[in-house]
Amino acid sequence: QLLPPSNRESVEVGLKYANNEVCYPGIIVIGDVIKAFQNGTYDPEEAVVGLWETGGQCRASCIFAACKRALVAAGYENTPLITVSTNTNTMNEQPGFDLDFKRYIYFGALGTIYADAINAMLYPIAAREVHPGEAMALAQEYLTRLKTGELKLNRENIYATIRQAVAAFNSLPIEDRDLPKVGILGEIYVKYNDFGNNGVSAWLMQQGIEVVMPPLLEFFSSWFVSVKEQVAANLKKADLLWLLSGPLYRYLDGFLQDVDVALQGFRYYHPAHSIHDVAGYAREIISLNHQYGEAWMIAGGVGSLVHQGVENVLCLQPFGCIANHIVAKGVQKRMKERYPELNILFLDTDAGGSEVNFFNRMHFFVNHAKASFFEESR
Repeated sequence: QLLPPSNRESVEVGLKYANNEVCYPGIIVIGDVIKAFQNGTYDPEEAVVGLWETGGQCRASCIFAACKRALVAAGYENTPLITVSTNTNTMNEQPGFDLDFKRYIYFGALGTIYADAINAMLYPIAAREVHPGEAMALAQEYLTRLKTGELKLNRENIYATIRQAVAAFNSLPIEDRDLPKVGILGEIYVKYNDFGNNGVSAWLMQQGIEVVMPPLLEFFSSWFVSVKEQVAANLKKADLLWLLSGPLYRYLDGFLQDVDVALQGFRYYHPAHSIHDVAGYAREIISLNHQYGEAWMIAGGVGSLVHQGVENVLCLQPFGCIANHIVAKGVQKRMKERYPELNILFLDTDAGGSEVNFFNRMHFFVNHAKASFFEESR
């Protein structure tokens, strides 16, 4: 069972039971867990908490341990905490819990590809819809099929459902017009989570902006690049996964190309790009052996957006995030030299951050984006 969307209470509870040096997503998620027990939604003697585990230098690696500490501090020391992760070297094996990693990764990839296809149609239509909320309602209808299991996860069903969704989105009444575009990059949680980023996507669309969101699968498929780079740089020994990475990527890429074909009937279709394209853009800015958090994917994502004609980029990150607050801002000068017309804004999110300051900076950013767009349209 998925916990309900986060809210301000999640933050307050998270701050009470978690070290505030944990990144903002950690504070929110830990607060969600403790709150669910405190309000009586779940019995702590019967429930099990499943949480991600990232590994590496990212502070998110500490969220699992911080959550267990919070459970103990809140009086729920008997509640098991398990990692739901692609990392097979899990640090908290639990009796009675066994995860079929091959099945988990396979169905996770299929579900992510499907959700990315729905999102690719949502944002262009939502920015132009005649009746506000129709595009989101349609997207939720198709995503609910995934959540409930109504959509059987196999390639044929996914292709057929995406083609059906293309026709449904194309049928929505819209104002067919060009709009200034803003690409959203940054740390994976605050980039995609509406509460974590102050509802920035909806706010941008209210300002007459088309949001361009990179597919979620890019974050995970970056492994195919990173594992090769590590071996090439003698940072890691070649192993079975390194050997299988080539055939696995070709299988995944074939699936993605078929999905791209299914999307070609969408009225605002944009050709897909591979993770190797993103890595190529990143290589012009930063070493691909920067692999903590989103790391090289920020620079690669900027290059990918600019090559799509999107020169306005919003980069979101928790305060102190190594992949963004440090690395992405650190290569800002290189990115501006490579892409002189780039309009990029780095925004930090934090439990004590001011929404007024957040949106004041957004207003300046959007005004610049609109001014450039209308100047080019003349």
